[in-house]
Amino acid sequence: YINSAVLFDFGTSFVIQKPISELILTKLPATVHLALCGFFLSIVIGIPLGIMSAVKRDSIFDKLGKGFAVFGLAAPQFWVAIMLILFFIFFLL
Repeated sequence: YINSAVLFDFGTSFVIQKPISELILTKLPATVHLALCGFFLSIVIGIPLGIMSAVKRDSIFDKLGKGFAVFGLAAPQFWVAIMLILFFIFFLL
């Protein structure tokens, strides 16, 4: 199995009888787009917040930056995802 996986041959799906590598390749563009958007958003938010925290030590920017960082590291990602979905559904629609 490992030799086949290295060659990107994961076998055939039991449900729809198609090669799994074909199924992965059809979903790959959306996955890459989502990852790049998340990366861009983290850069746009993280770098300015880090600079403001460094420049204005012990200010409200520093405390918000630290709190945001601790929350981002401590909160379970599945819970954050559910809360963001609910936020976008109820407050932005």
